[in-house]
Amino acid sequence: GLEKRLRIILDDLMGPSHSGASKSTWDPMILGMRKHKLLGDALKVIGEHLRWQRLYLEYSEQLATLKHQNN
Repeated sequence: GLEKRLRIILDDLMGPSHSGASKSTWDPMILGMRKHKLLGDALKVIGEHLRWQRLYLEYSEQLATLKHQNN
């Protein structure tokens, strides 16, 4: 359903640390924009909907961990 499709998109934006993509094939950019930035923007929209709170928490925590590891 819709959650599965959202997860596919969010996994792609998250990158190889989360999805099955290997680091050599994953591009951190799409159409000149950073995927992690797009992921953060998408999570802001998702987080506004009660139905998607679990999904929001799951991915926002992973994104925060990635940002912390990269700093």
